[in-house]
Amino acid sequence: PSPSRFPNSALMVVENMAMMASISPFQVSAKLALTGEVVATVRVTGTETVAVLCQLIARATGEASSLRFLLEGRLLEKHQNLASAGVKDDCSVEIVKDQRLVLTASHDGTAKIWRADDGKCVRTLSGHSNAVNAARFSGSGLYVATASLDQTAKLWMVSTGNCEATLHGHTGSLVSVDFSPDDALLVTASSSDNSGRIWNLQSMECQTILAGYELNSARFLPADGWKVLTACSWYDCALLWCAKTGNVLQRFAPHNAAVLHSCVSHDASTVATATWDGALILWWAETGQLRRRLTGFGEKSKVYAAFSPDDQRVVSAGINHVAQIWNIDAASPSPMTLSGHGNTVTSAEFSGDGVWVVTGSYDGTARIWDALTGETLRTLKGHGDSVRSVCFSP
Repeated sequence: PSPSRFPNSALMVVENMAMMASISPFQVSAKLALTGEVVATVRVTGTETVAVLCQLIARATGEASSLRFLLEGRLLEKHQNLASAGVKDDCSVEIVKDQRLVLTASHDGTAKIWRADDGKCVRTLSGHSNAVNAARFSGSGLYVATASLDQTAKLWMVSTGNCEATLHGHTGSLVSVDFSPDDALLVTASSSDNSGRIWNLQSMECQTILAGYELNSARFLPADGWKVLTACSWYDCALLWCAKTGNVLQRFAPHNAAVLHSCVSHDASTVATATWDGALILWWAETGQLRRRLTGFGEKSKVYAAFSPDDQRVVSAGINHVAQIWNIDAASPSPMTLSGHGNTVTSAEFSGDGVWVVTGSYDGTARIWDALTGETLRTLKGHGDSVRSVCFSP
């Protein structure tokens, strides 16, 4: 026989072995990403998809909610077959339930992740050397970013609580942090070094600086990874920036006092600003023109604002120990007041379905509220100092 036939025969053997391996049943275990508890073991083949694995594990656990899986930190796509996804015999995948989580940041130097359904703390993120002023989930829900008085931002993996990266570059304390819609970029803001920074999360390098203003907050616009909205504190305005060039695109003014926070609606049509003199003002995002003033002057300072998922309501947080929910299209806005905190309410956010609101306070607690009735559903206790920032998982 010709010697050239032997390599081909060997290749056929290898291919046959690979095919047999892909159709032979093997065992996969599943554990909860947040706790590490093994909850199911199932048998699958390499030709089956991640979606089939999801069904088998849901059946084994009685879990009705949608499940996602991580393998070595990678999110598995449901259309992938298990062999190409790297799932093999005796490996373990981590389950990420599509459950509501709450993220809090505190002056005690930590951030915490809580289950919204029962108020249990499931992760404490420790590593900053000073107060944590802000924390946000990534759009995928797999990561958390924190911003600290220690002049750094950190990236954390939700499933493990491990710090994956520390971003250095600011020369003053950080007050705000946010992911771009595609999780490719991060924006950080400092009210001390008068700058914002845009970070590339692949290289972990700063690629753009937003310079010249004292910034109190910074948020990417929804569905647009190249525009950032900032509150410019004592400059009495909010600004829309190009994240590529660092140029100002739009100015939202005038205000009669410092702008302490700004946010944009989910459809990107409206900007809300919260001010030191108690004003809560809506602006058209495209033109910078006034849309509506929801409160008058002379009220207690408002330090935070956020839109509901349907953009019909805004929740504000104030130094008068309360949060308020406003219907932005009501003829005469009469806010529903959320009372119960014992000190300044520092931040407030709606859940992704608009049913709940979470608030944080200088009293050291966070609270979850029914957004329709104003009833307190749960109080989250565990931080050793004031809670500066709160949000729900996406």
